[in-house]
Amino acid sequence: MFSIEVREEEWGTVLVLRGELDHDSVVQLDEAGRRVTAPGGGEGTVVADLAGLTFCDSSGVSALLRLYRALEARHRGLEARHRG
Repeated sequence: MFSIEVREEEWGTVLVLRGELDHDSVVQLDEAGRRVTAPGGGEGTVVADLAGLTFCDSSGVSALLRLYRALEARHRGLEARHRG
């Protein structure tokens, strides 16, 4: 099972990913990515908190890359963090 929490902070946005990011769940990350890259979707850096991620296949990596490229086009950054 996969879940994603989107939190707005003063400096940017945090995406907290938990569970298995795979072909079946990648749509949730894509939807969150559309929200944070849409007009009014926030400013600053986006941090992907991967501490709760237990599995990520190639479709998950591709979704993270799509998010990176969409943010880069809007002059925003993507950082991945794993606290654990």
